[in-house]
Amino acid sequence: MVREIDRGGEFHGGLIEKAYLDEKLCFGLPAERDTEGHEVANVEWLKLEWGGQRVEGKLYRPADKNTDSLIIWTPGLPGDGTTWFEEKHVPALVAEGYTVMALRHRGTRTKTEKAENYVHCPERQAKPAETLGEDRVVSMDDLAFEPAIALNVLGPKFFTVKLIGHSAGAPFSLHSLRHAPTVVGKITNIVSLAGAVGGEGHFADSFPPFEEYMKYCQTRINIGDPKANMEAFYRIVEEIYQREIEIPVRARGKLPEIPEHIMMTLVHGEGDEYLKASGEERLFTHLNRGLNINDKTQFEPEIHDLKNLRPETLLRLLAMHYPKAKHRATVSAREPRQK
Repeated sequence: MVREIDRGGEFHGGLIEKAYLDEKLCFGLPAERDTEGHEVANVEWLKLEWGGQRVEGKLYRPADKNTDSLIIWTPGLPGDGTTWFEEKHVPALVAEGYTVMALRHRGTRTKTEKAENYVHCPERQAKPAETLGEDRVVSMDDLAFEPAIALNVLGPKFFTVKLIGHSAGAPFSLHSLRHAPTVVGKITNIVSLAGAVGGEGHFADSFPPFEEYMKYCQTRINIGDPKANMEAFYRIVEEIYQREIEIPVRARGKLPEIPEHIMMTLVHGEGDEYLKASGEERLFTHLNRGLNINDKTQFEPEIHDLKNLRPETLLRLLAMHYPKAKHRATVSAREPRQK
């Protein structure tokens, strides 16, 4: 059953000012429950507005405790990783006390084949609006701006913020830092899961030509010219490697693209069918700090999706905060014990 938004402000826990909500597409969803039927999370579908732009997604709040830490999830392209993240990882994150905002890409089509994998919310699919966020053609720059909307709307209400990005969602998460200068100081961790952070030349040989892949994404997202978006994606990634950037949002001075107080964790599945490990190695070397993990526990043919990543492992990565340290690690599947 869909619950209409509480006009009194109790809906979404009072975390968001009305000015930042499109209330026509904000509604409550059935609560998450544990195996014994107890409510463990309040769940809402929200449409956030900031800087003249909009993004939609699910907000999960622990049902029985206050939380001072926010996680913002940004999926890859076209966005089907959100289903895996919400079903496998969100319950553990909420049980640990995190509030989670799981974003969907603007322009995602709600009435196409397999749209449930990208929207992952039948109540939203039943709404008349046939694309998420905005009823227009969106660009790669629009998609890269999505985490910044959530950061600026939700970030001020929390003590700490952690970003998780999968595939293209990783550079989008990093790109958002420049658009949220008043919140950046609260970000403690950024976790890149199979992140497309290497730029041109770091796609695996088995990956289709990027421009062709953009054409495929057009069938799922109302996104514009494939070639223009391919070029924009490469530009967005390269901007991560700028040592200093101009802050464009009502502020003066410069800011490192990935400030030194943020713990950067890179997880790459060995044999990733989409990305070469050299892409994450490039960012790791550039920063000269962080944790670079070669994950050998993933399985074909979907190594890139990191579906074998355990919730308890992700929790440990989010809890680590040694931002100035530099380490490489390899995770291997345990060998069965000999009888």
